[in-house]
Amino acid sequence: MEEKRSRSGSSGRKGKSRKKLYITLSVIVLLLAGIGAGGYLYLQSLRHNTAAYFSSAPTATPAPTQNAPASAAPETTVSAAPSEYDALKAQADTSMMQNIVNVLLVGVDYAEERLTEEWLEEGGSTAEHADVMIVLAINFDEKTVDMISLPRDTYAKIPGVTGIYKLNASLDCGGGLFLKDENGQWIADANGKYQVNEAGFAKVCEACSWMLGDIPIHYYYAVTMPAVKELVNAIGGVDYDLDVSFTMQGRSYEAGPQHMDGQAVLDYLRVRKASSGLGAGETGDGSRVNRQKDMLVAILNQLRDKNMLLKVPDILKSFDGQLFTNCSFEQTAALALYAYDMPSENIRMWSMDGIWSSKKSAKLNFCFTDQEKRVSIIREVYGVEAPEYRDCTMAYAYWFWNDLQAERYLSTCHGLKSYLEDGGGSSGSFGKAYSKVRSLKASAARAAENYLAGESNYLTEPTEELEAALENLRLEAIAARSASGYSRSLDFYSTLERYNEIDIDPS
Repeated sequence: MEEKRSRSGSSGRKGKSRKKLYITLSVIVLLLAGIGAGGYLYLQSLRHNTAAYFSSAPTATPAPTQNAPASAAPETTVSAAPSEYDALKAQADTSMMQNIVNVLLVGVDYAEERLTEEWLEEGGSTAEHADVMIVLAINFDEKTVDMISLPRDTYAKIPGVTGIYKLNASLDCGGGLFLKDENGQWIADANGKYQVNEAGFAKVCEACSWMLGDIPIHYYYAVTMPAVKELVNAIGGVDYDLDVSFTMQGRSYEAGPQHMDGQAVLDYLRVRKASSGLGAGETGDGSRVNRQKDMLVAILNQLRDKNMLLKVPDILKSFDGQLFTNCSFEQTAALALYAYDMPSENIRMWSMDGIWSSKKSAKLNFCFTDQEKRVSIIREVYGVEAPEYRDCTMAYAYWFWNDLQAERYLSTCHGLKSYLEDGGGSSGSFGKAYSKVRSLKASAARAAENYLAGESNYLTEPTEELEAALENLRLEAIAARSASGYSRSLDFYSTLERYNEIDIDPS
């Protein structure tokens, strides 16, 4: 499960310490709902109440939710001249606004700094992944929006591609962010900008649809890492009481109240390692997520205080080449109109999360979706019953890995076993270890069939027995080869590396 890939169009060196930006849910939603998803939206501002466009009832200012920060300013509704309202209404395509429409928000872990020699010399990766995936299930009949977060490290089967991947690898399984020529090099246009590969985002949509039990994803909006930095710069920066001191690529920050520009905010959202100067309890993804939430509140307050609506033209410019969508200008305008006055109580948040594997011996560095929770979310949001993906649980993946290993071990050891027996001698303890693996492989496979059919949950114990037998066989084979003078090498390398159709940077 350790997928590897050389980045076409750049150095080809694999990153050893990849630094990531997890673009937060609310920032992306803010970009799409508040300013109409970047550069496709109407060139004028949204300084009006759009509720009358969808309902004859007047719209009241939503009350703060119980989870809202105490310091948050109350939401307000800003009116606009009738001509502005009519102009936006005239351009909106509302034909899409029926039943439930799914819009996928994608945060792409890509920035041009990853093409610099400095980044590559530090071992940085140039691979790009779909590191944030959030499905907006917009129910036009019920006038609600459900936000379903799909963890980037989810153990997934990408439709149309053989193998096991993290969900965020779906972009690369579709060919990556940019189009490539016959030599695998990124293709640039006349202005030197790389040409976007729409098939990559189509594959991300397919993968997320698979997560929903094949409920289709109709539209997508995707932004790259620099978008957040440019958003912060467009609103004039953020006043923030920095809780940690850290360094990032030679830039140093001291804890305490300060005014942070886009680069500082981006660095803060990315930092998570002790090597950046973080102290005990400040490292890791969990601490980083908490810092991201705090920064998000500060950004939202800044947007409110500075009246983001008046900054729309500047914000739109910041998304040049950093936002991609299959929505038309008119569809985006319609979605923005609908979302602009959506009451907070009509928005629900979900996460199809699960558990992280502790089976390091099987290299299961994945998040395994809680299938009962996944089915429950789909039922609650869409009103349909989706099947559990029992073949994507940790127990089944653990068995699957060891079954592949057993196949490889038996194939590797078969020649040695024949050599010993053809010589008239006994294969001894090695032969017994070989036979035990064959027997345990068969019994574990039967247990896996029953597990997959939902007839039994008895799978982890026989898999553990098989794993222990595999290690014993490896040791016995090495000893038997040494004692017998068998000349061929014994190859016990990972089978799953060859199982995956596409090699991808796994980080």
